[in-house]
Amino acid sequence: MAHHSFDAFSIDDEIHIVYSLGMKEQLVATQKKEKLRSNPDDYLWTPFAAFIYSD
Repeated sequence: MAHHSFDAFSIDDEIHIVYSLGMKEQLVATQKKEKLRSNPDDYLWTPFAAFIYSD
């Protein structure tokens, strides 16, 4: 999904990345905040990188 716009939501202990929000082609990727922080290199080139050290 490189170069695609997305919306991101922090819901409890998870980050939800939503591509094509509200469209038939909508895709969702979800990851626990704890997992993002435990190995940030795994998420370096993903939209999750922006949330590794958030709240």
